[in-house]
Amino acid sequence: MEDQLTLDNTEILLLERDKHSLRCLKQKTQDSSHLSILNSQINLLEEALYLSKKQAIQKRRTKEKSV
Repeated sequence: MEDQLTLDNTEILLLERDKHSLRCLKQKTQDSSHLSILNSQINLLEEALYLSKKQAIQKRRTKEKSV
């Protein structure tokens, strides 16, 4: 179970890093079609982050209840 929590944390960190990278790229982008694509990708990453964090919290609570 501890390994799974570590994987969850790693996934969250990678998603945060990707979101930050896309936001930096967005600031440098002038093309409106590219901006639209970047905004869509950022929104998808934010949704994935939310779901990953929610799942990690549920797993931690389950682990705490089992102990």
